[in-house]
Amino acid sequence: VGVGLGYARSFAWLGEAEVLGFYYNDELSDTSREFLQQDLTIRDPVTGSPVAGYGDSSQRTSYRYGVGAEYFFPASTFIGAEGKPRGGDGLRLAGQWIQARDGSLKRDGWYVQGSYRYSFPRRLLFDRYFRGIEPIVRYGVIETDLSPTPLLHGTWDRRQLLVGAIIEVLR
Repeated sequence: VGVGLGYARSFAWLGEAEVLGFYYNDELSDTSREFLQQDLTIRDPVTGSPVAGYGDSSQRTSYRYGVGAEYFFPASTFIGAEGKPRGGDGLRLAGQWIQARDGSLKRDGWYVQGSYRYSFPRRLLFDRYFRGIEPIVRYGVIETDLSPTPLLHGTWDRRQLLVGAIIEVLR
């Protein structure tokens, strides 16, 4: 069962904002529980008892909830219509936070990102290719409640910095 509730608003020349809250509730399948107990657990080779990772939890609880938001400031606001920006050109800021649980494994994470889409006045190659570019920067964090184990990448907390560009080749 899942539900989301969102709100979007255009503030005319000040841009557009969107917010979405969500909740998803389920029960772990036998396959998912087996993955957590086997692939996310290190066991003693003699006794078979768990020594690191998820362990033998038989909990079936599974849920996720969080909130996401986005703000778009159109290029036409500060360039003006005479600069002929294309719809969708401008500054975009976004972020999301999520809390999750699968059995006894708890995780939470968040990210923030910013990008700016610029469309070229004319396509750059043969008047057909390379319509626009959108440089993007994102920073995100995911944390688990398990002690990090070098052999089990699913137990690691993560920090990610992404720097890149979305290039419109055709459109």
